[in-house]
Amino acid sequence: MTPSYLRSLIAAAGLLALAPLHTGAQAPDARGTFFTSLRDLCGARFEGAKTFPDDPNDAFAGKLLVAEVVSCTDSVVRVPFVVGADRSRTWVFRRGANSLQLQHDHRHEDGTPDSVNLYGGMATATGTARSQSFPAAVLRRVPRGAGAAASSSPSTR
Repeated sequence: MTPSYLRSLIAAAGLLALAPLHTGAQAPDARGTFFTSLRDLCGARFEGAKTFPDDPNDAFAGKLLVAEVVSCTDSVVRVPFVVGADRSRTWVFRRGANSLQLQHDHRHEDGTPDSVNLYGGMATATGTARSQSFPAAVLRRVPRGAGAAASSSPSTR
């Protein structure tokens, strides 16, 4: 079974493969161009289906997959990713001065954060304007009651 973060990264790459390459001012690196191209898709909706691996028990099997670029600023782009009727996932891309981060925001139907939330990683410097890799960061485990924000903070050890 393919881990959910890998499926999400594959889907994000597919989403951007459909995007026109940004032709505005040259970004300082490919991460900036990638982010600008994604931001320029604000309002776009992409539908698809899982084609691999061929496992009928996979959570994405036989379900409509929808990614819609809905919230876009100069530093954050949010892309809800819907699997069938499951609306619990949102990809959050954050642009820093010299960085690009992808986080997975998982929520329950009532809007409360899932126990596994805001995981993701920072884009490497080896990506291109059309393709970025976000190696997964290690999540720190914080004892219950120590604060929700602390338990979902990625560690880049």
